Amino acid sequence: GHFGVLAPGLQNPMDHPIDSLNNSEKQVVYKYYFIGDNTREIGESLELNQSRISQILSNAENKLRIFWSDKKEELYECLI
Repeated sequence: GHFGVLAPGLQNPMDHPIDSLNNSEKQVVYKYYFIGDNTREIGESLELNQSRISQILSNAENKLRIFWSDKKEELYECLI
């Protein structure tokens, strides 16, 4: 998986949190967190309104939060 080098216990590709996101969520997360675009700019580039971008971002953040809370013990064991 994507995480194999950093956390050998997480070999299934679905164990990587990004894989839990759909394409829209991946695009929005990438543009928001890595490019630094705001929700208005992302909405313009994806031809969606700003409130829809906020909703997509919120859904993605919730998925990632749930993933990490579920995997906390497994991640801890990989790190020690």
